[in-house]
Amino acid sequence: MKQLTKSIIAVIILLTLFSFSIYKNSNNEITTFCKGNTTCIINLAKETGDFNLCENSLNIEEKQICYEKLSFLTKNPVLCENTQNQSYCYTYLAVNLDNIILCQKTENNDKCIFETAIKNNNYNYCYQTNNPNLCIYSYAVQKKDLALCNNSGKYNSTCASKIK
Repeated sequence: MKQLTKSIIAVIILLTLFSFSIYKNSNNEITTFCKGNTTCIINLAKETGDFNLCENSLNIEEKQICYEKLSFLTKNPVLCENTQNQSYCYTYLAVNLDNIILCQKTENNDKCIFETAIKNNNYNYCYQTNNPNLCIYSYAVQKKDLALCNNSGKYNSTCASKIK
């Protein structure tokens, strides 16, 4: 059994080395190696750190998908600049990295902040929105937090009735 395991590991190492030696030759060979498979190119770009693979190996639509998936996999907001829906990309990363600063780059800053607050259980982010009371109200209702309704200003009574 140990010999079989060692053999399998050796084959995996050889295949990895082979794929990276192909990678080093040229982007055209990558496309040939990956047979135009976007997922293959994305994985190779992620593993090698060469994000130019998205740029040089794919058509325009595939490039944007490649950059978006890479931004999510690597948690790198800079890559959002090359995506078709930059706002979605920045919102996704803001929520998943718990970083409301990224919301400034979205089309709807308040919505992004609210989504980040909900996902990361931090209603204090609501104070960074244009309408903190509405955000806190929505947060309290979604989280079913009756005590938090007291912080929702003019929405206080509506908030409490929605939760009860």
